Amino acid sequence: MNTMKRDTISKLLKIMILGMGIGGFAIFLLVFPTVSKELVSSYPEFSNYYLPWLIFIWLTAIPCYIVLGLMWKFATSVRQGTIFTFINGKRMKKIFFWTVSDTTFFLMGNIFLFLLNRSHPSIFILSMGIIFIGYSIAVISVAFAEFLNGAAALQEENALTI
Repeated sequence: MNTMKRDTISKLLKIMILGMGIGGFAIFLLVFPTVSKELVSSYPEFSNYYLPWLIFIWLTAIPCYIVLGLMWKFATSVRQGTIFTFINGKRMKKIFFWTVSDTTFFLMGNIFLFLLNRSHPSIFILSMGIIFIGYSIAVISVAFAEFLNGAAALQEENALTI
């Protein structure tokens, strides 16, 4: 891949990563608290849901930003032309780890809040869709890690062949 294509792809990836980070910031710190307060003002019986859910949602944001940092490093490697490396394979496995951890935490937290009667059944059902997406991202990232490691091994093998 030529340098211009690599630079363009890297820049596009980084723009997308920044967009996800800014969008996530807006959703986690502006949308969730605002919508939750409006919900509580309309339905006061949900007032005991507000703080546990807000803290829970904010905790789930932490691994998301760790994943964005790993994605940024991957985008940098695209620019450098070092895509098919064991380092990127490890990055993708770390993305798998953080995604599975966060999704499992979100699932367990949903179950816990539901059992404590701090969640509405419709929220619980909606959360299952988010959980499915989280595990899907995890499977894709581990498959991509295997692809990168396989390509890195082939590249290393070819480098030894004269």
